[in-house]
Formats: sequence, structure tokens, C-alpha cells
Amino acid sequence: MDFRLLIDGNLVSSGKPGTNFAGALLWCYVEGQGRFIFSLVPRDGYQFQKVGIINENKIEFTVKGKHYEWLSRAPILPSGGAWNLWVLHDPKYVPFGSQEIVKKEKNKLDRLDDSIKAARDKAAKIGDPAPETFHKPETLHNNTEQVQPVPAAKRFRVMVGAADSIENLWPRNL
Repeated sequence: MDFRLLIDGNLVSSGKPGTNFAGALLWCYVEGQGRFIFSLVPRDGYQFQKVGIINENKIEFTVKGKHYEWLSRAPILPSGGAWNLWVLHDPKYVPFGSQEIVKKEKNKLDRLDDSIKAARDKAAKIGDPAPETFHKPETLHNNTEQVQPVPAAKRFRVMVGAADSIENLWPRNL
């Protein structure tokens, strides 16, 4: 509820899901990172790793050198407290039907990134303002301060869900 997702301390997503998720397994999909399946116990036959914790309203784990923090306004577990967390990373997972949506969104974001870069490049070429307007004459030539562009924060598409069993999270062979 009112979640925030941080990767390596940087806010990459936030939102207000309209549904509470409950089940033996919770999962989240992070665009470009894959799916993370969370369990309070290891699961035989699956490569869950004990790499995280649940502490009140926070899920925290590290996978492939990236540190994830999933924060919620409400406690993650009804009983609260601190718990070990087993995580199964599925890096190739892409939500069903979302490949075209992801491609379209990336195209929009790429165009936006290109526009921002072009504006920054244009701004970097602009000279100092007129001396009589913004600078005292004695500081005009001693001004060594340069404006560095601030990179735009990468926002990720995020989905969450839950399941009662691990088998319900994998496609069935038809």
C-alpha cells in the first residue's frame, strides 16, 4: 500500500496499488530486472536464496550486486516483526502481453531522453549572461563554476502479485 521501490538507494517507482496481495508467495516484476519471488521458507526443487529480510513495512534484499528496498505504508505481514526472506530471481520474466507495451514505453522514454539531452547540450553552449545584468565586473572573469547536468532518474515499470503455490507462478504446458 502506497509503495516505494528503491534500487541502490534511488527511488525508481512508487504507487498506490488498488488491491492487497495475499498468498504464501509474493512477487514483483521490475522492468529490465525481471521478477523476484518472495518466500518465508526455502522451497524444495527451486533455487530460492536467503538474501533478504522483511521488517515491518519493508522488504529488503540484494541480488546480483543491486540492493532493493520495497517500502509500504502498512506492515508486509499481518503479524509484523522481522523475518528472513528467501528470494527467487527470474531475470527473463516479462509479463504476458506486455512486450509490445514495454517496447512502446521505451520508445517514448528514449525520445524524451533524447530531447532532454539536446536541451542540456544547447544550454551548455550558452555563454555567460551580460555583465551589466547579472555579474559584478570584478567577478565576471573569475567565475569558474560550471553547471553539471543532473541525470534524470530512471523510472521502472513495476507489477506485483501473489500466489498460493510456486506451481501457480509458472506457465503450464498445454
